Amino acid sequence: MNLILCPLVGIVACLFILQSRHSIVFAVISCILFPIYWAMMPGGCIGYAGSIFGRKSLGKIWGIATLIAVSIGPAVGSIVGGALKDLTGGVTAAMRFAIAPYVVAFLLALTLPLVVLPKRAANKNAELAAPQNLQQSEAR
Repeated sequence: MNLILCPLVGIVACLFILQSRHSIVFAVISCILFPIYWAMMPGGCIGYAGSIFGRKSLGKIWGIATLIAVSIGPAVGSIVGGALKDLTGGVTAAMRFAIAPYVVAFLLALTLPLVVLPKRAANKNAELAAPQNLQQSEAR
């Protein structure tokens, strides 16, 4: 659920930044929402990745994810965002560009299973289902 909620928080924060020219309240709320996003997202991602891939692979996976999210994303985003501001004369296009990764993350999060069984439980469920599958195939 955390992986679905976090991109929505990022989308709302970006939309509030776009509205901040009308009222400072939107800017203040955005300044509150972005830290909430960054407080929730790393823990949610690492917890989910750990439950899927286990502790053995978690360091490598988290390292690659961090490389993308903390270095490549901001480097490309700041260059493209600055170019969009220069081309359009305002930050609206840059903020719309900033919303795009949140939308993609939200859509991808919707495809993830909400519950992940531990490997032991999944293997046990498969073993329990195996005799039933054998009986069903014999009956045919």
